[in-house]
Amino acid sequence: MRNRAFWIPAGTRGAKRFPSSLLPAVLVASALIVSAPRLGGARPSRTARENSARLPRIVLWAWDEPEDLSYVNSREVGIAFLAETLYLRADGVGVRPRFDLLRLPPTPKLIAVARVECDSPELALLSAGESRQAAAAIARLDRVPGIVGIQVDFDALNSQRDFYRELLRDLRKDIPPSLSLSITALASWCMGDRWLANLPIQEAVPMLFQMGPDAESILLHLNEGGDFSGGVCRQSLGIATNERNWRLPKGRRLYFFHPAPWTPKTVKHALNEAKRWD
Repeated sequence: MRNRAFWIPAGTRGAKRFPSSLLPAVLVASALIVSAPRLGGARPSRTARENSARLPRIVLWAWDEPEDLSYVNSREVGIAFLAETLYLRADGVGVRPRFDLLRLPPTPKLIAVARVECDSPELALLSAGESRQAAAAIARLDRVPGIVGIQVDFDALNSQRDFYRELLRDLRKDIPPSLSLSITALASWCMGDRWLANLPIQEAVPMLFQMGPDAESILLHLNEGGDFSGGVCRQSLGIATNERNWRLPKGRRLYFFHPAPWTPKTVKHALNEAKRWD
């Protein structure tokens, strides 16, 4: 999923620095845009696996635009909201916090999403220092009230996998053990490609929209009763409200992407669609 909004990279080592008034901290910006009646209190002392398991079966992605989801039933719907975008390049890491308002229901079950982008394949040349820097920027999301997990959204090239693996390992060390850690996954990563094995994550969400040239063969495989390889890819599915979905494995957590702000009508449509894969 792509971040379509204009943003300004935060001042980092080797990056151009902007006035501090243009660079709100990740924590402050993210906390201000999350509006709900009750988000306070200490995070329950559960394990990451337990927090992942207690997420509702249906999760709505709230991307980079104003969203009002205050009307959803938080017992049956979770919310994965874009909290920040990281921009990676050879000379440093820029961070764009979320600026758009997000209204939430009482006691929501939240996942903070960090989108990772880069400007060239040279990302493969980044050092362990850049990996730690990116992980530290994402780890600050653990202070956003009410979240039960962090999700990383990065369409890593083959040459970028080692960097991504180290980023996830650093991130898992930096965040509390109680927070679940998940990633979005290109569907092709879950079709016999074993590079996801042994990553420190609770869930990889196969993205079954905007899939590119592999779309027909992957959907045909699923339509014929096939499944993804590896347990980490068999817990959830990522689907879009505006794309056709064939026969899909049942009983998975469903992450819904909508190309425009959610409305009660489109949320209801997603809930009805979810019944097809009970």
